Amino acid sequence: MKRRECGALLLTTLIASFISGAVGSHLFRGEPVTAQELSQNTKIVSAEEFQIVDKRGRARALLGMHQDGNPGLSFLDTDGKIRAQLLLLAGEEPGLVLNDKKGTVRAKFVLLPNESPVVTFSDDNGVERAMLFLFQNGRPSLMFMDHSGKMRAQLWLKDDGSPTLDLMDETRVRGIGLLD
Repeated sequence: MKRRECGALLLTTLIASFISGAVGSHLFRGEPVTAQELSQNTKIVSAEEFQIVDKRGRARALLGMHQDGNPGLSFLDTDGKIRAQLLLLAGEEPGLVLNDKKGTVRAKFVLLPNESPVVTFSDDNGVERAMLFLFQNGRPSLMFMDHSGKMRAQLWLKDDGSPTLDLMDETRVRGIGLLD
């Protein structure tokens, strides 16, 4: 190779290297990743979501933040439908939600903002049809709703412990006090 050809090759290589470096740094620009210094005793893994997958690579459990900003743990069936969730609701009340194969909520167990527990059962359309809860003072109540979710019957205890059955029709409430 002649001296002139070597110089041209060297100049071409330098120009090509400069251009590829400039283009590459422009195209693949990203935030730098740095490791945090942790003590040897610290064992922390941080992420916005964790997935547990089966042997086929399908997500079967998710631990992460929901759209409302609260954490939750979801269990999925083999079709990818959420079947159970353990979560904090928008007001930070804990809850457990159970869904059928279609994804419809069929049962919920939550604590209300006043810390009273509530269990609800829904039909296959997602309409709440039965509810068991404790009033804030600990008195139990069992309610039954019609197909539209309107309460039709309630069995509950008064403050003195006496049972009461309320039956409702479309227009009025009929209370029936049960004797001890």
